[in-house]
Amino acid sequence: QEQPITHVDLKPNEQRAEGLLRYFQDQYHWDRAIKDNVDAFWNAMRSDRVRRLLEGIDLKDLAARLVATNRALQGRFHSAWMFERVLLAYDPPDSLKFGADVLNHLVEQTHLPRRIIKDILHTTVVFKRAHGIQHALVHEQHNNLRFQSKDGQGLADVVYEAVLPTMLALDRFRNPFDNSVDATVTRLVATNVRRAMVQDVLAREYANQVAFNA
Repeated sequence: QEQPITHVDLKPNEQRAEGLLRYFQDQYHWDRAIKDNVDAFWNAMRSDRVRRLLEGIDLKDLAARLVATNRALQGRFHSAWMFERVLLAYDPPDSLKFGADVLNHLVEQTHLPRRIIKDILHTTVVFKRAHGIQHALVHEQHNNLRFQSKDGQGLADVVYEAVLPTMLALDRFRNPFDNSVDATVTRLVATNVRRAMVQDVLAREYANQVAFNA
């Protein structure tokens, strides 16, 4: 179940840009730092008229208030590692009752507080019911033919090896306030080229060191 954003009350000097600031809040990337969101927003606001409208407005302050108002929502983006640790140890069945033996076992296995474990199990069962899936963690199919998953068993290798990595990369490098595909792809390609060049330099340096020490 998606958790809605609670918009913050705007200060008097912010109200003139209510539409823009609401857009900023709606498109806020919760897995990025406040500074990264503010920088991305400014990069997307290229119009001089829009920039003049935002003059004197402290976007970092607005973002800090937004985060403070939506602590639970932000927390979900920073707790993925805890979900993974619990679900790797135990995939809960379709029940919202968890025995003491199960909870004690998970506390021992994951070293997480009982309260957090119980909340993760409850959230997982609700999610599985809502989406009609059998497994919380996807079991990869070792074939290149399966493009649909009707029983919760996952998709084919081609999805994990091609489509999903591309989607994750695009989501990481896209500007949430700018829907331009060209800008996102250009940044992704530039990043890949830069990292490939760094890897090539490091490989050459390593080869030189090996040759020198031989």
